[in-house]
Amino acid sequence: MKIAKWLKRIGMLLLLIVILVLMTGFIFEEISRSKAEKIHPDGQLAEVQPQNALSTERNGRADRSF
Repeated sequence: MKIAKWLKRIGMLLLLIVILVLMTGFIFEEISRSKAEKIHPDGQLAEVQPQNALSTERNGRADRSF
C-alpha cells in the first residue's frame, strides 16, 4: 500500500509541475505580447505578402519584421 501512496504523490507532483509550467508560459506570452504592441518600428512598413512586412528606415535599409 505504501507504493500506491507514493505513486499517487508522484503523479500529483508531476501534474502540479505541468500546470505551473503551462501557467508560466501563458503569463510570459501575455506580457511579451503587451510589450510588443508598444514597440513601433522606425520608418514605414511596406507590405510584401499578407503575413510579412518590411520596415524601411530613413537610410533606405530594410529590416524584415514578423
